[in-house]
Amino acid sequence: MRLRISLRHDGFLLAGLALALLTIFDPTIGRTLQLASEVEATYHVRLLPALVVLVTLLIVHLLTRRQELKSRARAAAAEAHAAQERARDLELLATLGRALAGVLTDDALRAALWRHLPIIAGRSEVWVALGEGSRIATLLDTTGNTTVAVTAEDTSRRVLSGRIGHEDPLGTVDGHYRCFAIVAAGRPLGVMGVLNEGDAIDDRAARLLNAAAALLGIAVRNVQLFTETRENALTDSLTQCFNRGHIMQVIEAELRRARRTRSPLSVVMLDIDQFKTMNDRAGHLGGDAILSAIGNRLRAVLRHSDVRGRFGGDEFLIVLPDTPAAGAAYVAESLRREIEDLAVTVEGFTASVTASVGVATARIDELEPAALVARVDRALYDAKEAGRNRVVSADGAEVAPATPARVLRAS
Repeated sequence: MRLRISLRHDGFLLAGLALALLTIFDPTIGRTLQLASEVEATYHVRLLPALVVLVTLLIVHLLTRRQELKSRARAAAAEAHAAQERARDLELLATLGRALAGVLTDDALRAALWRHLPIIAGRSEVWVALGEGSRIATLLDTTGNTTVAVTAEDTSRRVLSGRIGHEDPLGTVDGHYRCFAIVAAGRPLGVMGVLNEGDAIDDRAARLLNAAAALLGIAVRNVQLFTETRENALTDSLTQCFNRGHIMQVIEAELRRARRTRSPLSVVMLDIDQFKTMNDRAGHLGGDAILSAIGNRLRAVLRHSDVRGRFGGDEFLIVLPDTPAAGAAYVAESLRREIEDLAVTVEGFTASVTASVGVATARIDELEPAALVARVDRALYDAKEAGRNRVVSADGAEVAPATPARVLRAS
């Protein structure tokens, strides 16, 4: 077995054996060697030793050349392997980039990360926390451990506050995790953490993860910009309430949901009493201050599920899901009292504000938003005709005196 292995791997030994056999049995080689001996005797030169030296040098050269070729082959194989790894990394990043390219919401971003980020992390546990300052929230957590979310948010605060370095392309080791800052346009947006038990993340993997964090930063910023643009397009900047077009879409969607779930739906419309007179006395800045104050008060006292809209001018429309007529009348009276308590001062002029309020509840199987809005608008008109600063229900619901509207803060 050993002889077979040696002969298979050592070509020079085989060639030497063949040459020895030829020397023994081939008369031509014998005559050549005899001629070399005669030349040595005639000219007094040492031809055979010179030939031996020459052959020896040739063999050494061939062996050295063979080792060099082996070294080059090993280097080429290593380079090819590295190229394959780079190609794989680029393919993973390209796949992640394509998945993030069309992401415009947090839910879509989370879904894309669930599909692709664990693969880039080598199936290791990974989490992503986003936010600024003290407002940090976990977007993704593949660990399944509730305590990890707390660790992720705490680590993110320290990274984003600069207490842990966040500019190293190889990431920052913090406990069992290697952390990579998520940055867009030089602005830190969050942190990605990957489990690093036993220093399993080498430099190549760290650079791959850092590149993934860079792509994630761009995607997060795109989501933020889209959200801001959408909110600006749908929201009245003065009152921070939705505009008329969007509030009508909300009513239409809630009517369909109410019909599907057989749940009640009510709307409240309020109009500021004598707003034109106050606007004339306090000027347009004073009028804007009154509208802004009412928008802030609505945001403070209504439930998170209630939807506020500026219907036009000094009119506000509030959508109350899962609220029957009696409950809507109670809410309307509470809002009227809240507005009555407002006192807005602008350039020495203090305006005492009151509002007339109408209430209407959707009928069974009603799907037309315009009909519901028409009824609540009529109720509002009746409130004004009856003397202003009061609530009128289009459905005849009794408007009972309400306790202070702070109770509406509960979600």
